[in-house]
Amino acid sequence: MDKNLLKLPYVPQRGRTTCWAACAAAIVDYHYQYDYSSLTILTMAAEHGIVVTGKNGANLTQAKKLLDLFGGVNRVRYRHLTFAELIEAIDDGCPLWMSSIIADGSSNTGHAVVAYGYRRGPDGGGTMYYMDPAGAMRMADFPKDGPVIYTNGGAMFRNNGFIVCRSGI
Repeated sequence: MDKNLLKLPYVPQRGRTTCWAACAAAIVDYHYQYDYSSLTILTMAAEHGIVVTGKNGANLTQAKKLLDLFGGVNRVRYRHLTFAELIEAIDDGCPLWMSSIIADGSSNTGHAVVAYGYRRGPDGGGTMYYMDPAGAMRMADFPKDGPVIYTNGGAMFRNNGFIVCRSGI
């Protein structure tokens, strides 16, 4: 298959540091056909003792704890995603919660997005389709061995970790 897109809903973030919650809501909504917002997820996180403070929102460990409330996570990796891993997860029906930082290293500012599809390119890489809760459904070029770099509001972000959310979490 040259292209595969999951039917992931768009969930906007409601505040500067709630991208992680919007991404979690989109994944839960995808698997269960709920209509959760980032605010619903923030409330659930607090109720379960998942406290997120600071300018960057949740980290991978906190996001995993939250997604585990809905039945679990397939894989967590504290490194960049490869294109082959993206294809494997999407073909298994699993969207990916992706953690990213400013690409040039000038800041530790982070952002979260959800990868929901791909299109193969001729060189072994291709295009990643992702839900950016701060904007829209977007696409980014993805080199064969990664990391994928995408833009948000003029800033360039580099993927530095991901969670594969298995079907039926």
